[in-house]
Amino acid sequence: MIYCSIVAFGSTVGIDVNTSATIPTEGYILDTINFSGGGTYTTGVDYLDNKVRWSDVRGLVNTAEFGNYYMNNNATATTIASSGVAYKILGTTTANTINQKFTHTNNRLTYTGGLDRNFQVSATVSFVTGNNKVIGLYVAKNGAIVTDSEMYATSSGSGRAESIHVQTVLELTANDYVELWIENDTDTTDITVEFLNFIAKSL
Repeated sequence: MIYCSIVAFGSTVGIDVNTSATIPTEGYILDTINFSGGGTYTTGVDYLDNKVRWSDVRGLVNTAEFGNYYMNNNATATTIASSGVAYKILGTTTANTINQKFTHTNNRLTYTGGLDRNFQVSATVSFVTGNNKVIGLYVAKNGAIVTDSEMYATSSGSGRAESIHVQTVLELTANDYVELWIENDTDTTDITVEFLNFIAKSL
């Protein structure tokens, strides 16, 4: 449906879709639809289902593909076993409550959408480590660093660096996952990422 208005009053339902109906991935399309009336606007299949593609719909949550997590005041150090080698950042991360088509575990977003898509992935961290250390930061996909995301900062004489920001564009298919990895390019001094914010959003 496109460019329509649907009015649902009282106990009426605007659109009722059987949950067992055979619908291709993103084949249930609502585009520029206005729901009003205060009744039940849709039932059966919601905006989180991979059957759905809802865009510019008023009265419902539109579908999207984005994930976000963050870390505040983390005290867990990332162990650096070898200089110049990147390791997954350790610590507890918290998922944004409005993530769509991604699941979250600590420092990981796993894509659960039904179609392959290109994503902009970006992150910012603030960390502590030893004095005057060259620190590298990377986005990693499926356990391998994405080389074009590589960025560096040097810690100060008191061991604190300015924040580092990284970003890249990559394709994700269902069950691909992205993480943030860090390295000490100077020696094997451990790194504690205290603050982190990580975003993946479809293009």
